[in-house]
Amino acid sequence: MPGSGPSSRRTGSAPPLPTGSGYLTTVRVEVDEPLNVIEYELFDADIRTGLAAAADAEPLGSYFCLTRPGEFSPRPQFMRLPDAVRPSGRATYRARVCLDHDAVEAVLVVGAATGVTVLLDGAAVARQEKVEYYEPAWGASPMFFRHEVHLTAGEHLLELVADSTHTGDVLYADLVARTQSAIVALVSGADWEAETGDWRGAAIEHRGRWTELQPCYAATVLAENVIRPGRRPVSGPSASPPG
Repeated sequence: MPGSGPSSRRTGSAPPLPTGSGYLTTVRVEVDEPLNVIEYELFDADIRTGLAAAADAEPLGSYFCLTRPGEFSPRPQFMRLPDAVRPSGRATYRARVCLDHDAVEAVLVVGAATGVTVLLDGAAVARQEKVEYYEPAWGASPMFFRHEVHLTAGEHLLELVADSTHTGDVLYADLVARTQSAIVALVSGADWEAETGDWRGAAIEHRGRWTELQPCYAATVLAENVIRPGRRPVSGPSASPPG
């Protein structure tokens, strides 16, 4: 499971493996030799400068991970509307999450350069405002806010409504909930429903990065359960509840 800001081609001890065009690709590999070699090539970096980018950030940063099949937890990606769709001033992204039991703890991190209203089952539960009002020539940088949400057993609809007017406006979401029996995650990506004006369809993954996403994950450890080893919850300003 290699991941990188630029594109990458993956190969192993055998012929080249299939790859996608996004930030992260998962492929199955056979590890059946005493010595196994994995190689991947990075190209076409998509790192952008901005307030959220560290001055000494590596432009070709990457990682890879080997796990048993089905044990690699999902990672959130920046998503946006398709190129041909222009936001009408509001863009809504929707996804559903299902819990077998009430959540003991649930944390949602939302990243955006615009203002965003968070709705859970149709009710507004949080609001975060636009931070960077004086944008540079390359556009505003996404800012990340942490929200604690209350989730009971059953299916829930999460909606993120962005104050969006530009096609390139991106949105990032990472929801992690701990119940008595499981850890449940819902992450942003190309499978979310999207709507603006009279248009309705699917979001797409945004190619391009302002910073590494590692510090912006919703949670690392809830109680004694390790969700994503070596990663910390986002820190920063607390978002205000909806007025």
